[in-house]
Parts: sequence; C-alpha cells; structure tokens
Amino acid sequence: MPFIVYIIYSKSLDSFYVGHTANLDDRLFRHNNSGSKSTKKAKDWILVYQEAIPTILFLFRQTYNVLILQNHLFRSKQAYLKHGFR
Repeated sequence: MPFIVYIIYSKSLDSFYVGHTANLDDRLFRHNNSGSKSTKKAKDWILVYQEAIPTILFLFRQTYNVLILQNHLFRSKQAYLKHGFR
C-alpha cells in the first residue's frame, strides 16, 4: 500500500503542516473537522503538495526532506521580514 506525504496550508494561521497518510481524503477531512493537536486551531486547511511514496523507509526519508525544506523556507521568510532584500 503506498503512502502519501502531504503539505497543507491554513490562511487564517499563515501556517503549513507536513504529514503522511495512507488515506489522504480522510486525513484532510479530519484536519478540517476534528483536527489534530497541531491543526485544530484552524478549519481552512488546503492541500498544497502531495507525493505518493511506495515504501515506508522512503516515506520517512521523504517526510524528513520536506521538513528540512520547510524549515529553510521559514528561516528565509523570517530573514526577509527582518532585513529585507540585500
């Protein structure tokens, strides 16, 4: 059974969430309705990225890579907001 790595975005929180699941439709429904500890503060989560992953080992590796990229983008955004372009 393939897994899916996904990124969702909430405009009201201006926040991204990275996760993985075997059933993306069900997981998005739960994020927007019952939520999870990390996503229950908003009800406007939209899917911005998804990637099917064939094995669980590659799933964890790819999830880690997406989290590293997200962290890099967050730090770049914070630096821009603090200092502007240089």
